[in-house]
Amino acid sequence: MAATARLETTRDGNPLVVLENSAIRVEFDPYAGGSVTRVRDKRSDSDLQLAERLRVAAQGVHPAPSLWAIEEEAGAWSMLAICGEVGLSATFTLHPTEAKVQVDATLHNRSLTEALETDLGLAWPDSDGMGPGACWRHDAETRSGIGVLAEDDFAFRTEGNGLWKHPVRWRLAPRQSVGFRCLWVALADLPRVDTVTSHLAMAVGDRLCLRVFAPVVQGRIDLLVEGQPMSAPFTAYPERTLAIDLPPGTERVAVVGDRRQLLAEWPSPPNPQTPRATPTSPPPWWLDTLQAFGHGRTDRTALKYGLSEVGLRGLAHALLGTEALRNDQPAEASRWFEGALGFASDDHLAWWALAFSRRLANLDEQDDDRWALVGAHEAAPLEPMLRVEAFLSQPSNHREPSPLLAPLAAIPGLLAVCAATLLETGQLEQTARFIDEALRHGEDPMLRCVMAATVLRSGRMAAQAAEHASHIGALSELKPQGMVQRAAVDAVAAALGS
Repeated sequence: MAATARLETTRDGNPLVVLENSAIRVEFDPYAGGSVTRVRDKRSDSDLQLAERLRVAAQGVHPAPSLWAIEEEAGAWSMLAICGEVGLSATFTLHPTEAKVQVDATLHNRSLTEALETDLGLAWPDSDGMGPGACWRHDAETRSGIGVLAEDDFAFRTEGNGLWKHPVRWRLAPRQSVGFRCLWVALADLPRVDTVTSHLAMAVGDRLCLRVFAPVVQGRIDLLVEGQPMSAPFTAYPERTLAIDLPPGTERVAVVGDRRQLLAEWPSPPNPQTPRATPTSPPPWWLDTLQAFGHGRTDRTALKYGLSEVGLRGLAHALLGTEALRNDQPAEASRWFEGALGFASDDHLAWWALAFSRRLANLDEQDDDRWALVGAHEAAPLEPMLRVEAFLSQPSNHREPSPLLAPLAAIPGLLAVCAATLLETGQLEQTARFIDEALRHGEDPMLRCVMAATVLRSGRMAAQAAEHASHIGALSELKPQGMVQRAAVDAVAAALGS
């Protein structure tokens, strides 16, 4: 059977994403950050319990519920988990026939003003071993296991507590993204695992046992036996174990490809521990500009100066677009956001902001004219602000809570994150209309706080803000995520007291 992806439910009625082909079945829990719950190896007709709880992870991003989409025919599924101003997305693609899952993960700083120091990698409790760019677990009794193989430029290091991270910490500038790719490979028919690479796994004892993960591999095996070199050609086939008796006293084994490239060696070389990188900070004047902008004070001269600085241009365009929205100039904002995408075409929030601005400026007279919205869907179909825009672009004459926002309401705190993104644009009427609808899906103290701050900023009667604040409880118990939510809490506390 070809690789397929589908949605199933557990006995408790919880959703379960399943990737399956003729070799393997992998089950994921999308409400636990895409964590693996079960791997069934069809070749050995056994469960690989060692793979449980393997997931993509980032500092500050817990196994949060996610938005997800399934590509059935492609044998893939994608998820987006948002924790405050951090967006973690991942796509899991199953090989058509082999027991391999390709994982493409991206960490995105969603803020317009705050830099984010973070790292990205995998969480995998109780992993057994690690080589350069690889970690794995293996059960000698069942002769099976699973290996995680990183790209050549992404070597893992352990941080304890089952965390495997890239050795470099990034300081993500506002709206900056960073990502990596790795393979999850189910291992079978190996007595143990001594070395795992992106090409193969091997065990070395009295015999050399070799399993390759790619098409047929040809080359040679070099041995060092009691100081004497030996060499022999080999051909290895996927899903088959190549076993070769080793001479007594074998000190070193090297597997060399047909182009003389080293594919694997035993004993494995030590994993290089890359020194922790010192984050490169933006110029001090730019940090001051971002901080002032986050508090609603705009230095237009500084923003325009950022247009001439390499590395700042895309963000400067986005900030100027947001300033135009705050001044109720959506047509000008659309021009700035379109310019921002010229420097950062992967910034899906800029795509959303462009579509949002064009609608407010009446630049899209018909649905067919909403090319920016199409671009936003293509860039990030799971982006929750697209559902917000879908709601805001429709007449609000429905009696029941809008089904467009129901998937967002199912994830705690996500509606408040979306409200903060809207409030950051300064479009208070749009923000209030969205929050009114969001509150129909259930109470949320942070959502009430953002609504109270929106009312206060609009200059309306404080009584209306006080009504919303009465549903919050103690402001000190709120846990704001990001600058906008923190500013909302401070504004409500200053105006109405704690």
